[in-house]
This record gives sequence, structure tokens and C-alpha cells, in this order.
Amino acid sequence: MMRYPVWELMAASGLLSLTLAGCDGGEATLQPPTKTASLLTATVTQMPAGTETGLPTPEPTGIVTRTPLPPDMYALSSEQRPETGSLLLPFEGEATFGTPPESLPAGDYIVYLEQEERAVGYASLDGREKGVLLGVGEGLDLPDVFLHDSGRFVLGHFALESTIYDLQKGQAWRVGPICLWRSQIRVSSDGRWIAAECEDMEIGGERKAHTVLEILSTEDGRGFRVAVPREPTENPDRPPYVFWLDKTTLLVWDAWIAEGFATCSLTVPANALYCPEVFGGGNAPSIGSREPESDLVALLYSKENPWRSILVSKGCFRVGGECPGIIDLTEANTVPIVTKDPSLVWWITPLEPTELSRIGLYEAPTWESRQVAEYGGSYWIVAQCPDGKCLFLENLDSTLRYRLDLDGTLTAVPYQEIIGTFSIP
Repeated sequence: MMRYPVWELMAASGLLSLTLAGCDGGEATLQPPTKTASLLTATVTQMPAGTETGLPTPEPTGIVTRTPLPPDMYALSSEQRPETGSLLLPFEGEATFGTPPESLPAGDYIVYLEQEERAVGYASLDGREKGVLLGVGEGLDLPDVFLHDSGRFVLGHFALESTIYDLQKGQAWRVGPICLWRSQIRVSSDGRWIAAECEDMEIGGERKAHTVLEILSTEDGRGFRVAVPREPTENPDRPPYVFWLDKTTLLVWDAWIAEGFATCSLTVPANALYCPEVFGGGNAPSIGSREPESDLVALLYSKENPWRSILVSKGCFRVGGECPGIIDLTEANTVPIVTKDPSLVWWITPLEPTELSRIGLYEAPTWESRQVAEYGGSYWIVAQCPDGKCLFLENLDSTLRYRLDLDGTLTAVPYQEIIGTFSIP
């Protein structure tokens, strides 16, 4: 099975207060945030009527009003989650916040785990700066997801009950439980929303031909569930899959629309799918990669043999958005990796099965492919430099990690568990 990129990979009254040590040795009583930022609306029942998207406004019961839908829109059954209250939970344990990322000198940084020290560290790519972002006490899982979007720095461990660490505010809290089936929890690019597939669950009697998705705000612990149509076969183990396209939009592929597979978007909070006709017709593409600060998204036609990939604008999945020409990427059976640089897309061969790993580039304006490196054994991309002009690779047969530059230069790095990068202007 092909492995997809993983950088994308990142509680109410009566809460237990926790005293955490700050970087200056002082103490701060940390509570979960008590309200959602103005950009977000946590539940479908709070969606303002007459929004620009033209989406239907759910009633408190989850029944969709009969507002006409725009073309390529499909209403979904939905319900509020939880029915009352919030799923925010108090942080339990010990955490020490280190250097706030925004206080660091200008430059590019790598984020990595120090298992023995039970800490998350940082180091500048030029080697001049090194320190600790967060330390956690015994009994806690180290955060394994680092998120940096729109100036926000978040660490998280995402599970049935997820733990969130806001590095700028020096706050920690938990949220959950969220329903969790076979796949991992999907986290929006700024960490404000999580999504998961539910097992053996129904909304309004819709189960046999539907998969229920739960979408939950990590800031106020409220959200909703929606029933997404799936292929009406006797095999219930092929649900639609989801991936965050940006801060508030999920990409849903293998949804069953108009008697065929389709790739659609779901913008939260909403209870409707937008399924552009160009990505339907039974051969729906899956996600290849996306970068929060890029307008491009790479899609894979993985049901074809050999599979192929394309590059499109995120506007293609926004209601009323612009969808300029689709770019065909020529390197078959590879996974494209979008970067912040709109003129640069990396590609890598999949993990399994392979005895040889190849890595290359597509470059605008021709988007022709060129190979940068080739190695024996299995390699994968764990992070990219903030400007997209280098990659960090892991060798799956060892604990070695490397930096690969545009010119093919490969340099060993002393960090075994890299979970992200960021830049300070």
C-alpha cells in the first residue's frame, strides 16, 4: 500500500487547573480556551444564514432546510456533536514550555523529538540556534505533530482523546473522545479542527450506504457528524477518505455521487459536499499532497496502472472558485510533493514495494520532470525546508536522517525524529 505524505500529519467549567513551568521559570495556571476564534463556527447549528457559500443552514435537529443548492452541491444528513456541552477536557500531567518560536532570531528551523529527554527541540538550519520548545512529564505521549500556519505554532498528540499545546499562549488542553475507525485523525493545517471516520454508526438511519465523518473543533470542543455516501456494495470497509485541503476545507475522495466515485470538498461548518464534475465520473483522484501556504494541490489517479498525478488550484474545490488549467505531471507511479514555492514540486517513488528510491523535481513553467537522486533501499520524506528548496529524508532501514538539496547534495543530520520545519522572518 502506498504511504502518503505526513506533514500534514497536526478542554468548560469545572476544569482541573494545572500549574506548568514557563521558559522563565515562572508558573502559569493553564486552562483550555473557552471560545472559538471568530473565523470558526464550531457547530452546524451556529452557521449564519445566507453565507457567501450558499450552503444550506442546518436546523438544530440536523434537518436541512430546503434552500436551493448551487450546481455540483449535494446535501448531507448531519447532527450536532456533542448534543449538549463540550468535549474539551482538562490537561492532566506536567508540561514545560520552552522558547516561544516567535521570539527566535530570523531564519529557518527544524523541529524534532528527543525521546530520552521527553522534549520537543528546535535547531536552526545554519546550526547557530538550538533549544527546547516543550518538555512533558512521565506518563504523557510526546506530541508527534507540529503545525505552523498563519503565524500560529501548535504541537499535538492526536488520538481518541487528543492533547493540544499552544506554544505562543503557553496553554495545554485535551479534546475528545472523537470517533476513530481505521485511519488516523486528520488535523487542519492550523490545528483548529480534527476529523475522523466513524465505525458502524448512522445518522437518521443512514448506515449501509454511508460513512459517518466526525469533525470537531479543538478550541471549543464542539462540532458535527455528517453521513457521506459510499459505494453501495457488500464491502463496508471501503469508506470515503478525507484530508484537510486548508484550514477549514476537507477533501473527500471515493464519495459515491451520481452512481460513481467523486472527489469533493466539505467546508466546515457545513453539511453539503461540493463535487466538481471534472473530478467525478468514477475515476476520482485521491490526495497527493498540499502545502498550507500554496494555492496548489497535487492529486493522484491511483486506480490507474500505472497511476498518474495532476496539479490543480485549490480554487477548483471552492464553491464559485476559479479553476484554471489542470497540469499533467509526467512521472508515473510517483507521489508529488507540493512546496511553498509555486514553481517547484518534488516527487518521490512510493514506499512499497521498492528496492530503489528515486526523488526528483517538476519546475515551472514547463513542469518537466528531472531526477535529483536515487538510493538503494526505502526512503521517505519527513519534512521539507520552509522555502521548499530542500527535503529531509528518513531511511526506513536505519535511524539515519538526511538533508537533500536541489543540486542533489545529501547531508546527514543528527536528528532522528523530525516532525516539521518553520521560518521566522
